[in-house]
Amino acid sequence: MADSFNKLYEVIKTLIAPDGCPWDSVQTPESMKRYLVEESFETLEAINEKDAEHAKEELGDVIMNAVEIAALYEKQGKFSVDDVLDGAAEKLIRRHPHVFEKKEMTLDQLNVQWDKIKKSEGKKEKLSHEEKFRKMQNLLDSLAPEYGI
Repeated sequence: MADSFNKLYEVIKTLIAPDGCPWDSVQTPESMKRYLVEESFETLEAINEKDAEHAKEELGDVIMNAVEIAALYEKQGKFSVDDVLDGAAEKLIRRHPHVFEKKEMTLDQLNVQWDKIKKSEGKKEKLSHEEKFRKMQNLLDSLAPEYGI
């Protein structure tokens, strides 16, 4: 898997380089937002259709967009792609001490632990499903001008 990721990362770095693809080389994290949203929705459609082959393609597109956005931040000197990957792995380990420290817990205990860990990370209180949906709608509405809406 490391080889596959490195291949994708190197392809993206080539595309966003000044002498790379004329389109990719001028993209920014901001300009890539709509494509990440589009590919995420296409992934959801594929999952809803129970079409594994289509899901595989769309998940590849989501990963490709996420890696390109991270590489664009890296190009700006904000953080590296390694920082993103290390941060994600560290977060998973930190949020799953029951697995990585071999502690047996019930699902109720896991939920309490999860909330406690997220609070210790400075995360806000859990949003209700309605609040999450409103936030998603507001974010989508902010992309409307890019679609001429």
